[in-house]
Amino acid sequence: LVFTTPVSAGEYDFCPAARTNANTQFVMTKRSLAPGVSLAKTTMQSTRGKVDVRVLRVDLTQPGVSITSLHGALASSHVLTSLAARRGVVAATNAMFFSLSYAAPVYPFIAGGRPMVLSSTPMRVAGVDINNLAEDGNAWLSGSVRSAAAEMPLVAVNLAAPVGLSVFTPEWGSRAVPLPSDARTRQVVDGRIVSSTGRYRTAPAGGSLLVARGDVALRWLRALARFAPVTINRAVATDAAVPFRQAYGVGTRTVAHADQPSTNLYCTAVETLAARTSIAWTRSRTTLLLVTAESPRGPDNFGLDENQMSALLIHLRAAGGYALDGGTSTEMVARVPGHRNLVLEAAPHGHGQRPMPVGIGVRYRG
Repeated sequence: LVFTTPVSAGEYDFCPAARTNANTQFVMTKRSLAPGVSLAKTTMQSTRGKVDVRVLRVDLTQPGVSITSLHGALASSHVLTSLAARRGVVAATNAMFFSLSYAAPVYPFIAGGRPMVLSSTPMRVAGVDINNLAEDGNAWLSGSVRSAAAEMPLVAVNLAAPVGLSVFTPEWGSRAVPLPSDARTRQVVDGRIVSSTGRYRTAPAGGSLLVARGDVALRWLRALARFAPVTINRAVATDAAVPFRQAYGVGTRTVAHADQPSTNLYCTAVETLAARTSIAWTRSRTTLLLVTAESPRGPDNFGLDENQMSALLIHLRAAGGYALDGGTSTEMVARVPGHRNLVLEAAPHGHGQRPMPVGIGVRYRG
């Protein structure tokens, strides 16, 4: 595999290229973590240093192998070795982008087929479908809150409140929710409104918090009598061919076509972190790839840009792929034979782990 700078001088002067753009050759070493799950490693050398690459290759058709979401309360963060310390998890990476202020995902997150973080606006996700095959597509929230008198559509679940009616569910946790100044809330327990209209910022234990913004949603919420019964319905809608079982909000589409690396992928002047995490899959969608690339010297301006990551994924025979969170969030852990504990394979954040709300786990139950 040979990397070259993908854009001509002056074409994207605002886009700081990753500094590993010299010709680079490498050979990967691979070991098995479980039947159908392997970890491959390589170091890409260049005149500016080296970049460590880790590739988790997961055979989704192997009996006992599955992809699982790793999280606690959504508005909480844990290091990846803690998130992955579950029975049967043999490897894990970081997942989608999250809020530094609230330590909560800000991109879509679907677990067990349920919307954990989602809005009514379609956004791109990638993960596995209910047939345990890799899949991507747009996903959005289909939901409503129904009272005896009327029904109101939901515009978001566990997201900073957009205009309309949204809900924070028990999965959010006990942390205060991000509440805009013009929003008003009511608490729900056991299917009944238990508070007046106010600015409550936490959901009651085991209950939900309804959040209204805008005249229509505010009038609807205020009209509900205290202890009135309400039914909160929420589901995932998608244009994917098969419903998702697990899915994660993604960034740049790094591979759109098999055998064809992408070029001129977008970045901005402030995007100087070149450590990368990607999710990809082969043409059959039966093999999932979770890939990290990072420099042992740190993430700043050193590593791979998304064009180079695209070339790497094509080299790995990917037919589709996307960026996950990168920079100081790029991490991978693995249960390597001969080691009692999970081994930290990639972690550019000062060579340590950065707390995060969600990880992507690879599980084997033999």
